[in-house]
Amino acid sequence: VCSALIRSHDSASELGAKNVTFSDSIFNEAGIPSANWKFPPLSVRIWAIIFRLLWLLGYSNNSESLSEAQVRAKKAINKLNDLAAIHDSVAFIGHGVFNRMLANRLLEAGWSGPKKPNSEYWGFAVYEK
Repeated sequence: VCSALIRSHDSASELGAKNVTFSDSIFNEAGIPSANWKFPPLSVRIWAIIFRLLWLLGYSNNSESLSEAQVRAKKAINKLNDLAAIHDSVAFIGHGVFNRMLANRLLEAGWSGPKKPNSEYWGFAVYEK
């Protein structure tokens, strides 16, 4: 299972997946807000961190809000539950902040696994129901 983002499909391919059974934007990374601020001049990485922190505090200009992403995470977990019931197991290739949101929802839905998924590059976590 992948998000609809190309990088998710590329990651699945790098992991050796011959095909992706299910791909949907419901699994896309949580949006990051933006603005046309010119000051102060900072790197893209620093702006991304600032905007992600602002997003967590409620700022969502030009992106989905935190509450909208949380609703989407609940829908994504329902879909993962359905797919796991059909296929016995599911490998999900996702993205940073949304992976953390999904981990919280999985635990709330009775799955067991780490409270915080590994957020390192190529990190992973295993959840079981």
